[in-house]
Amino acid sequence: MSDAPRQSARAPVRKATPSREVLHRPAAPFGDPLHEAEGDAALASLLAGTDAEGYLGDRVLAAAARAALAAAWGAPACVLEAYRLRNADRVEVVFAPRGAKARALGGVPGSWLEGVSWAVEVTRADDLAFRVCPLLRRTDAAGWVLFDPGEVPALARARGRDALLAAQADAIRAGLSLATEARAAIEERASVPVDVAAALKTTSLPLTVRTEAARGLDTVAALGEAAAGLARVAAEREREEGEAYARGAGRMLRPRTVGLAGQTPPVPPSRPA
Repeated sequence: MSDAPRQSARAPVRKATPSREVLHRPAAPFGDPLHEAEGDAALASLLAGTDAEGYLGDRVLAAAARAALAAAWGAPACVLEAYRLRNADRVEVVFAPRGAKARALGGVPGSWLEGVSWAVEVTRADDLAFRVCPLLRRTDAAGWVLFDPGEVPALARARGRDALLAAQADAIRAGLSLATEARAAIEERASVPVDVAAALKTTSLPLTVRTEAARGLDTVAALGEAAAGLARVAAEREREEGEAYARGAGRMLRPRTVGLAGQTPPVPPSRPA
């Protein structure tokens, strides 16, 4: 037997790294007289950063998106937050119409403000894609629900400014149509009683996330309550991580068909025969 001293196993060292995200948000809540100016400042800070990195086109695209949303809403588009990844593979601005009011949604606890997330993304092939997602932000507690369109068309950068602006306009129209569908789905589904664990499992999110989302809920609850639990987790996490959970909450309230996404709506709790 060797007389060499045994070395105890050492825990792996975690190296601290800076966040992948750059996030600007107004300090004042939506509806506060200071909010709109602070939102404009948040967007200006974001675009100053993308300008400095050499992506001057983001300023043009963001301005066009904001104008298109304002025209569709019949009210100025106010900035709720401005966000990008440090590598600029995603640049995003969340807008809501001036004067919008938070409201209750049947079956979903709390008060919620409707908005739209506009994003330009860089694909693995170095093409550009536009993603426009309706969303809900809870105003009386933590909560974020995102209705994502799924795969979106990509366009080669070489197509030029006019083609990019046209593709963006198509994405905005599709996003606003999705907002209408989401409202109808919430009205139809949010009050339906479901097995909470089964409903959360349809999101395919990690068990620890689903367990945290179900905290404080009964075994059987309204679908909207389960989705709000997941929306709370989404809002409490770092922006990039939370987005996956916000999308999951959106899929719970507005599921895709089995043929397109391989998912089915949450099964209501079984009842005695």
